[in-house]
Amino acid sequence: MLYRCLAILFGLVLLIGSAFALSIPAKPGNYINDYASLLSPDTVQKLDQQLQQVEKQTTNQIVVAIFPSLENESLEDFTTRLEDQWKIGREGKDNGILVVIFVKEHEVRIEVGYGLESVVTDALAGQIIQ
Repeated sequence: MLYRCLAILFGLVLLIGSAFALSIPAKPGNYINDYASLLSPDTVQKLDQQLQQVEKQTTNQIVVAIFPSLENESLEDFTTRLEDQWKIGREGKDNGILVVIFVKEHEVRIEVGYGLESVVTDALAGQIIQ
């Protein structure tokens, strides 16, 4: 009986925790995705055009997502889930870079596809963030 109650309690904790998790938006069609309304529409358009040119010239995709807050989520867990769902980069090349910014926490994370890991190493990504 005790184990059953503990299992139910554990299930409720998981359910409540997931109810407050930061939701992942559908995969966008743009390169700059400002969910925090931090940038002006003109800035978003200019940056989007620049990143579109990068993809045309190199086939590498760089996508930026700006969120108002992590909402008590784990930075690593959320950005990994976001990258898994959005699948940045070309299929078979895995040549995408996802830059995720959380305004309230002043946090930035760069997720790099396997096809670009030799170019954008963890050390370089760290330098870019700094």
